[in-house]
Amino acid sequence: MTAVTKKVKFNRGLKYTPVELNKFEYPKVNWKYASAKWVLAHAESTNDTLRDIILQCPIEGNHKRILLDVKVQDLVPSKTSCIPGWHLDGPENPLHDSKPEIHHLYIHEEGGETEFIKDEFDLKVNDKMTQKQIVGMIPDDVNVTKCSAGYFTTFTRFDFHRGINVKKPMRRLLVRLTETDVILPRNKPYLHAVGT
Repeated sequence: MTAVTKKVKFNRGLKYTPVELNKFEYPKVNWKYASAKWVLAHAESTNDTLRDIILQCPIEGNHKRILLDVKVQDLVPSKTSCIPGWHLDGPENPLHDSKPEIHHLYIHEEGGETEFIKDEFDLKVNDKMTQKQIVGMIPDDVNVTKCSAGYFTTFTRFDFHRGINVKKPMRRLLVRLTETDVILPRNKPYLHAVGT
């Protein structure tokens, strides 16, 4: 089958939603793609801080599932906070025929914020390209912004972002809620929370 090429707009603009917390305590359990409803229904799986963060998420509600990632990470300058280098969350190719996921990222601490490409740009992408090939076409002179600590940053599979290396050792809470029709829940605690 012949590859279909389309001009795709990337990094169309992030949305920021503030989160108000009465108190803060790090969650004791890390999660990767757990059902948000399941975690909220099991008291031992969460705490008041995580519940408050989840309930303030600006969920759009147009997908089958809402999945939750929770990472309490002890970061050091030599370890990248998540995937290093520009990447997209979602399918290997953003032209996948599923409804695009919506991601809501919350970082609690300043100094550990994920970076995003700031300005919208177009790339000609075909449906057979790998993400690595697409990343290779990103212009060298892009402007960079960060998500804001204490806010949800809402983005889609069309928003390039990257992990950072912190300047000094720190503990970081990352919470991500993903609205999806494709990814299935994994309701088991996640053990490897640093650098993933």
